[in-house]
This record gives sequence, structure tokens and C-alpha cells, in this order.
Amino acid sequence: KNNSGGASDNGRQSVVGRATYDFNSKYLLEYSFRYDGSAKFPVNERWGFFSGVSAGWRISKENFFGNLLKTISDLKLRASWGQNGSDNTGNFQFLTGYTYPSSNYILGGNVVTNGMVETGLPNPNITWEQTQMLNLGFDMSMWGRLLEIEADVFHRKRKGLLAQRTLQLPSTFGANLPFENLNSDDTKGFEVVLRHNNQINKIRYSVVTNFSFTKSKWNHVEQREFTSQDDNWRNNTEGRWKNRFFGLKAIGQFQSQEDINNSPVQDARQNSTLRPGDIKYDDLNGDGVIDTYDNQPIGRGEIPEINYGIGLSAAWRNFSLSMNWQGASNFNIAMYNNLIAPFNNDMGS
Repeated sequence: KNNSGGASDNGRQSVVGRATYDFNSKYLLEYSFRYDGSAKFPVNERWGFFSGVSAGWRISKENFFGNLLKTISDLKLRASWGQNGSDNTGNFQFLTGYTYPSSNYILGGNVVTNGMVETGLPNPNITWEQTQMLNLGFDMSMWGRLLEIEADVFHRKRKGLLAQRTLQLPSTFGANLPFENLNSDDTKGFEVVLRHNNQINKIRYSVVTNFSFTKSKWNHVEQREFTSQDDNWRNNTEGRWKNRFFGLKAIGQFQSQEDINNSPVQDARQNSTLRPGDIKYDDLNGDGVIDTYDNQPIGRGEIPEINYGIGLSAAWRNFSLSMNWQGASNFNIAMYNNLIAPFNNDMGS
């Protein structure tokens, strides 16, 4: 009975463990693991083993460090490496099935409603998307916590990201290809946090600042064959940073009708719709026509590469005040629809 309700069937099992070692708060070591099973995958690909190890060395507790304790009251070096898995890959893609009801079809000259169609080819080998993360860092406290520093550098690799081979086969293949664990990417970055804590008479205050930089690129991308060097330059994303935004490059405004008449055609109507003051675009390939072949990198992606912030807090007796400021940079925002024409009414009223 179809009453607009829904049902689902899913399940996971996990075994999780951790072992730690601490010698005099000087040498720190931890190993962790998890053995995860997900019903989203076929039996032979269902289980994944993921582990990680981290180590810390509080170097400020060593005897040779004694002369520096007046300046550096605490110093710890850190390193960690770990694996993780994700089953956010859709449900039961290793099974065949049908969608019902689906689109209509013609039988004997009559329209039959509520047809049944295949869900597509199954993938009997679909499994976990995998992530590896390496992190190196240190924590340092100076002059009795007047200044604290945390610094980290990290490197994340992901593989087995889902993608389809659709672009590699002709449309006459006649079936929807399944998702497969094909793609991979690479992310690197660092983060620095500075803290200042102090007290003047009965007023306690602290200042915290942070700065981070992150950049990602595709290692492997399942994509079609490219027909030329130009096609490869424009459309190949493999081995390239993700923060690329292509478009037409504006080189100014038309200054006169003569300027319009002597410029490459960019409205597909011999520039008859253009007027002085309209934006003029760069004819990158020099063919006298402004079209998609003139697209070029004009900006970054919409995800910031740089994030920064500052937090301020102060307390006096039972009163306290705090504020946080955050910012981001090295990204662009693409404006569409009403953002391009703010006085254009798209609401139909």
C-alpha cells in the first residue's frame, strides 16, 4: 500500500579498541583501531580495518631542558597518523532491482502508467571510501602562560571516492553504470594558534588568534578522453588544484559605438545588441568571437583557503565580557540570478 510513507533497512557493526602508554607525562603513545562492517556493501567488501597511532614528547621535562624553563615553561612535540573509512556511498548498490512506479510507456497504442524500470547495473565490489591523515605539531607555553603557541601541519589523502564511468562510454550503451571507488584527492595545510593570558590587578584577560591555510587537489578523476591540448587545458581536473574558477575575463567597458564595431563579436548578433558602457571580454584565442573557447581561470573556488580569527575575553569580579571575530580569504563568490540584477523581480508578482 502506498500511503506516502517510507521504510528503510540498514545496519552496522563495529569493534573499537585503544591502548595508551604514558611515562611520567614525558613520553606519550597511543594506538587505536576500529573494525567496521556496513550492510551497504556486499559480504566480501563489507568489513574495513582502520587504525591510527599518535605520539607525544614533552621535551620540557628532559634534564637538558632545565636552563630554558624560565623562558619556555612547557614544550611538547606531537605526531599522529591514522586511517578512517566512510560508507556514505548510497544504499545497497551491489544489488539489482527495479523502480516502481516509474515513467509511463506505450503498449498497443495506449499509454500505460506506472511502469517499472531497472535501477541500473550493480557494483559487486563497492566498498569503503578511505582517508589517511598525517599530522605534525607542537605546543609551547612561555613566561608562565603569558604566551601559548599551538602549531600543526597536516596532509590528508583520500581514495576510493565514488565516481561513474559514464563519460567513457557511448550513450548507446543502454544502461546506467554504477558508482565505483575510482577517484582520489589530496589536501595539505597548516594551522597556528596564539594565546595571551594575563591579569592586571583584579582584571583577568586573554587574547586568542588563529590562522589556517588549506589547499586541495585531485589526484585521480574518472573523466572522458580529451580531444585536444586546448580541451585538456580547459576541462582536465586530474592533478590540479580544486580552487579554479573558469569564465570570460572582463577587460573593460566599451567606450563608443566605434569601439563596439571594431571588437570581437560577443553577442552572436554582430554586436548589434551592445551599447557603450557594456562589459568587454577578452578574445583569448583570437578568433574574433567571444564564446566558451575564451573561458580562462578568473578566480578561485567558493571554499576559503585561508581562515583566521581573534577572540577577546576579560573578567572582573563576577562580570565577564567576550567577543569573537572570524574571517576568510582566498576564495571567490559567484553571483547568480538576483545577485546579478538586484532590481529584477523573479517572484512572478
